[in-house]
Amino acid sequence: LVLSVTEAGAMATRIASLTGFQAAVARGGAPLASTVPNGAPVDPPGSQSAVTFDVAGTEYRGKFTRVDGPAGPPVELGVLTPTASLAARIEDARLLIAAVFALFVLVALAGATFVSRSLAGQIGTFLEAARRLSRGDFRSLVPVHGNDEFAELGSEFNDMSLRLDRKIAELELKRQELAETIRRVGDALATGLDRDGVVALAVRQAVDACNADGGRAL
Repeated sequence: LVLSVTEAGAMATRIASLTGFQAAVARGGAPLASTVPNGAPVDPPGSQSAVTFDVAGTEYRGKFTRVDGPAGPPVELGVLTPTASLAARIEDARLLIAAVFALFVLVALAGATFVSRSLAGQIGTFLEAARRLSRGDFRSLVPVHGNDEFAELGSEFNDMSLRLDRKIAELELKRQELAETIRRVGDALATGLDRDGVVALAVRQAVDACNADGGRAL
């Protein structure tokens, strides 16, 4: 003896309220109840795959599932929705996807524009620094921000500027030393190549060249 305390109509109403779709209940292939308008019966298909139904002249898309009981044929529970509303939902989903894609494209373009302007600004900074270098200004350094490749390039650029400044200072010192040497040679020649004067000049040059405190010629 098999007894059920839930009627087919109540079951169909419960399924419809839980799923938001139209519901149908059948047993052994025979329709028992449905929530389709006007209570039109819905014949379950032979398979449990999603199929298209024609119910009272309206096309529905749905699927049935079999539930085996302790006795008798299995109960078939189905949910279905009009294909017109399904097509509207698909169209809404397409519009939503298109809107999201358009928003993504706009964000990507805005990001690309920002990155392009940032790169152009950094490149302009390096270009101006290179122009200052070409004019002989080695004291103005490139501002360094962050830890990216441009920051590393700016640090290397500043190091190069400082090294060039030191090299130029050394060259200027050498130039002054050379000028002093020429002046001293001129003084020696002006003395008429006095041997003592020439020796004294040689000693002074040796002391200067070696950064010594003193010297003596033998």
